[in-house]
Amino acid sequence: MKWFYRLSLQWRVTVLTALILTVVSIGITSFSISNGDQLIEPFVEPVADENGVQPAMSTIPAHSTTDEKQQFDKRSMIFCFFSVTVGTVLVYFIAGQAIKPVRELNQEISQINEINLSVRLKQRETNDEISQVTESFNHMLDRLADAFEKQKKFSASAAHELKTPLSTMKTTLQVLERESSPSKQRLLETNQIQLENVNRLSNIVNDLLLIANTARVEAFEKEPVDLMILFNEIIDEVSSFYAEQHISHQIRLEVETVSGQPDLLYRAVYNLVDNAYKYNEFRGAVDIRSYLRNGETVISIKNDGQVISQDERENVLDAFYRIDKSWSRNYSGAGLGLAIVKSIADMHEAQIAINCQDKTEFLVIFKA
Repeated sequence: MKWFYRLSLQWRVTVLTALILTVVSIGITSFSISNGDQLIEPFVEPVADENGVQPAMSTIPAHSTTDEKQQFDKRSMIFCFFSVTVGTVLVYFIAGQAIKPVRELNQEISQINEINLSVRLKQRETNDEISQVTESFNHMLDRLADAFEKQKKFSASAAHELKTPLSTMKTTLQVLERESSPSKQRLLETNQIQLENVNRLSNIVNDLLLIANTARVEAFEKEPVDLMILFNEIIDEVSSFYAEQHISHQIRLEVETVSGQPDLLYRAVYNLVDNAYKYNEFRGAVDIRSYLRNGETVISIKNDGQVISQDERENVLDAFYRIDKSWSRNYSGAGLGLAIVKSIADMHEAQIAINCQDKTEFLVIFKA
């Protein structure tokens, strides 16, 4: 049957319909011929017996009746063949007209590539399956265009982040090269600058690898993670970096454990808590909670820092995105922290939500 699936859709519909027509027509013709035989009455002729006393009956088929039966059978078979032939031809052309929108759709789709993703298929007003496929395909193109645009921004941002420390390293070495006899102090300063930039490059590469690796993971073993232990370890580590800001914290747990990969969950929560401290106000507070909502486990991390606007909330989870459009270095980091959080959340089939009414609140919502 492989040959059948190599045929075009129009020919497949025609072949299947022709088979159905043939079977039905043969059945109807056979039924008609059979009934015709029963309706033809035999010709009866009286015949005397040998003694000439009692009459006998003899059945003798009439030639005219037999001829008519043969003609009827012949016409029935001719009509059967004619019906199948004409029906098959009609089905071929009707199927061609019915499939015409599919061919047009295929022609439109074949002209779309990565260069002209902004082109959309002509929307049909028939409200049939073709119209639904067209609408779904246009929605897919919207998502692809958005993904390509994000990929371009990601590449540009990655190039910018990698270029900056490399340029600094190159400039520092060029300046040092011009000095005929650099002092020991000068060499130590240059070495320190190079180490800082190398560390920054290493952190960027490691973060990018983490995002890529979590995106490729299809399955992993989950285990219960104690949230109190997790939060206390992170607070102890993060708070020491921001001791001069005198930031207080509060931990309130209604849910004590969550299922997941411990190391990755640690990294995701660490990034959120680190941001809550980093972008907080002087003597601000960090509020960490866990609770149940509609059967789902929610981890909430809130601070007293600047509220994120609605427009920026849509992009803040993208890699290399910074709220500070000037790309200032007031805060360390490459803008990958929240992208890592989102990648780890996706891996755990969790959602990230941002609530910014009076304070900035990040929510990690785990499915029930």
